[in-house]
Amino acid sequence: MSADIDDGVDFIRAWLDAAPLYRGQQRPPYLRRKGIDVFPYGIVYFVRDAEIIVVAYAHDKRRPGYWRKRLDDL
Repeated sequence: MSADIDDGVDFIRAWLDAAPLYRGQQRPPYLRRKGIDVFPYGIVYFVRDAEIIVVAYAHDKRRPGYWRKRLDDL
């Protein structure tokens, strides 16, 4: 799985805005989710000042959105 995550991060570095916006995201930071080959996991991230901030490597079905409280600290 770590190789899949590395591939996902490499994709994000090359194409910052290619991943779709995270569903329901209405205000900054504008979160994006890049799916990885190990379905149903994804990388949730946003870009701030040309820096990629990874919020979570998250399972889409188990406790969806559990990581949202992490945004309060950013």
